[in-house]
Amino acid sequence: MVSLYHIEHHSATAFRQFTYIYFIVFCVWSLYANRFFGENVDGTHDVGIIVIVIFIVLKVGVFIMSKKIRPFHLTPAEESVMNTLWNSGSAMPLIEVVNVAQKDSNVSWKPRSLFSIVNSLMAKGLIKEEGFVRSGKTYARTFAPAMSRPAFYANMVKDALSDEELATFKGIFTEI
Repeated sequence: MVSLYHIEHHSATAFRQFTYIYFIVFCVWSLYANRFFGENVDGTHDVGIIVIVIFIVLKVGVFIMSKKIRPFHLTPAEESVMNTLWNSGSAMPLIEVVNVAQKDSNVSWKPRSLFSIVNSLMAKGLIKEEGFVRSGKTYARTFAPAMSRPAFYANMVKDALSDEELATFKGIFTEI
C-alpha cells in the first residue's frame, strides 16, 4: 500500500532532481547566451545575478517540497498520551487522559497543552475521535488510538528503513 507520505516523499525527490538539472542547464545556457541579456554600462552582464536569484528560488522550493511529515515519530509528550490511550483499552475524554497520564508516568507537558498534542496526533493519523460523553454541563469528545501499539512500532520501523534494509530486517526478525 502506498501512503500519502511516500507519494509526497517521491515527488519531492523528483522535484529536487529536476531543479538541480534545470539549474545546471540554465547555467550552461547562460554562459553561451550572454549577449541575449545585453551589457551594462560598465560592460558586465546580469547573468550571474539572474542565475543566483533563480538558484535561491529553486532551493527554497526544494526545501518546502522536501519537508516531510514523520507520522511515526513521537515527541515525549505525544508518546505519553499514546501510552495512556493504548493502556486504557477504550476511548477517553481529554480530562481523563490528563488524570491517568499524571498518575501513571512522569508527565513532561502541562494539561493545557493537551489540545495541541491531540491535534498533532490526529494530523499524524495516530488517534481518532470516537464520540462524546457527558462532562459536567457539556459534552466532551472521546479519543482512541487509530492503531495498536504493535502496529505503530511495525509502521515506525517500516517508515525508517529503506526497501533493502526492510528486507534484511524481515529476514532477521523471522530468525528470532
